[in-house]
Amino acid sequence: MKYQNNDLYEVIKKISERRPIYSRLYAKSVTWDVIAALIFTHLKTGDDKKDSRIRNSFARLWARFARDYLNVNHGFEYNSIKHGLRVKMGGSYLALGVQDTPGVPAPPERMRIVGQSEFGSSFFIPNKLHDSRNFSISHHALNWNPQNFIYGLHLISFSITNVLGFLKIFYGVPANEVQFSWPSDDSIYQEPWKRNTGMTFNWNSPITEEDITPLSKEDILSVYKEDAEEDKNNS
Repeated sequence: MKYQNNDLYEVIKKISERRPIYSRLYAKSVTWDVIAALIFTHLKTGDDKKDSRIRNSFARLWARFARDYLNVNHGFEYNSIKHGLRVKMGGSYLALGVQDTPGVPAPPERMRIVGQSEFGSSFFIPNKLHDSRNFSISHHALNWNPQNFIYGLHLISFSITNVLGFLKIFYGVPANEVQFSWPSDDSIYQEPWKRNTGMTFNWNSPITEEDITPLSKEDILSVYKEDAEEDKNNS
């Protein structure tokens, strides 16, 4: 109940990088393989090879989900959607064409699309200049494929079911009364990343640290104090 998003981010990052974390697991390094082995301790299908394949498949799946979660652009996108009004919905495309004259765009009929998607989002990313108070913004766009998300949600549902199954057994429910879930076809583990979403785009600001005089905290507060003083004198 006390953790924050940055705590979760750090735990996932440490597991993915095989860095030490505080844990009650009897393992020198907590990895996705270790976690999968624990979750599926009581999975017994009668086929040891199948049991091992399920454990390994979920470990690789969770590692890929973790990479997506740790993607900094996904974090910016999530925050823009969560706070509203900072994200524009819709996919992006990129087209290239040879120019007859340098600096003059090629005619439309000569342009060739090299990446596109109907679905996606675009949003702004802050780029720090000197410190957190001084920054420029760049425009970033991510393309989506809804079908990838559908498969991803199914696999997340399987994962939640299996974690709950482990917890039920841990707290006393007989193992033969707990059901675990996994895809009927091993290829399904790859489905959330199977369809190409085109490309991601980033339009950086031309402003650099050398282009600005950084403002201190006192500089910024002085603007408000001046406005307050002016309002006071005019009232």
